[in-house]
Amino acid sequence: MTDAELEARRRDHEAEAAGLIDPGQPTETAHRDHVRAMEAELSPLERRLIRRELFGAAGDDP
Repeated sequence: MTDAELEARRRDHEAEAAGLIDPGQPTETAHRDHVRAMEAELSPLERRLIRRELFGAAGDDP
């Protein structure tokens, strides 16, 4: 797990403890996990095309 992921989990935990996240509202971590699951369903070509669309030529790098 990266430092950014650990920081996101910490923020999620603090927000939940403070009552800032409504029940049923996805946390930053849940959103990231959902996006990764969706990406896993894509072929390498589809991922590359999406990255190229979003980030230009820099999106070609893995």
